[in-house]
Amino acid sequence: LVTLQNLVLEGDELRATSRTDFEAYEKKVETALFKLERIVGPEERSDFDEVAALAREHVNQRRELMQLHEQRNEAVAEQGNEDQGRDQRGEVNEQWEAAITKHGEAIVEAANDVLMEIDAAATVLADLEKSEPVHDPEIGGYTYAISEKEREETEQLRAKIEQQHDKAISRAARLVIEGNTYIREVAEQHPDLQRAIDQAEKHAQRPEEEKDKTPANVDTIAEQQRDLRNEEAERQPNDTDAREAHELASTVDATNRLQDQVNKD
Repeated sequence: LVTLQNLVLEGDELRATSRTDFEAYEKKVETALFKLERIVGPEERSDFDEVAALAREHVNQRRELMQLHEQRNEAVAEQGNEDQGRDQRGEVNEQWEAAITKHGEAIVEAANDVLMEIDAAATVLADLEKSEPVHDPEIGGYTYAISEKEREETEQLRAKIEQQHDKAISRAARLVIEGNTYIREVAEQHPDLQRAIDQAEKHAQRPEEEKDKTPANVDTIAEQQRDLRNEEAERQPNDTDAREAHELASTVDATNRLQDQVNKD
């Protein structure tokens, strides 16, 4: 009875306990009641039943308090998550408003569309790299092995998403060339996008330089081609005579060498 009394009094300190601690406390009470029941006589049975009922009622009250405590903690956690989500949404809205103020609404909206495509494609590619377990009925468990068909389908999907990702990055780079300052700012934290912008800028500069040089180059090349054609036309009659003279000289030279060999013999 003393042990049971101490346990019940201990329960008064469990108003804000965890479920694990409460279950351990409940088990102690039941163990004490079990031991007490074994030593009471028949004449004390009614008294034991009354004590056991009161003890279990006390435990039930503590259970209700524990459950209320859990519910309160869950409510506080949910409220915290809502507050955190509200804070995050507020922060995002502030960043959005700041970007619009700095770059302009049209520029930010155009950038946001293509940046969302880039992020979505990158997310899908990252998910494709994660291997998911597949249930194997033969072994009754899960395995990471996939069939050849599934592997081919995954590779085809990866190639398609990579193409979409590259196209979105290229489109974002073109927007930067056209003057989208918001994407240029975001690209500072996006290496792939920054490389695409650098390449697009080099490509955009090269045609301008070639365009500036094109008229002079075209005139020069055309003039050179006309000169070559004229020289070829003027050279054609003389080329035949020169070829015949060369053949004659070769024949004479061969004849002289043969004659020298005969004289030597």
